[in-house]
Amino acid sequence: MSALFNLVKTVVMLTVLAAAALALYRRKDQVKQVWASLGGAEGVVLTTSRLVESAGPVRDLIDQFANLKK
Repeated sequence: MSALFNLVKTVVMLTVLAAAALALYRRKDQVKQVWASLGGAEGVVLTTSRLVESAGPVRDLIDQFANLKK
């Protein structure tokens, strides 16, 4: 029974990935525009690093609240 569940889960995941790839392929011009507006890979890395830096104080606040419960 576990093998059947794993098979179904794998088929569903492959179907989702195929659908996402097809959707991206159909809108490849828009994807190229968005990718260019983000600045390519370097722009994505820069944006992600800024997001991580801004999330630091929020994480500290959550840690403080978590310690209050103890």
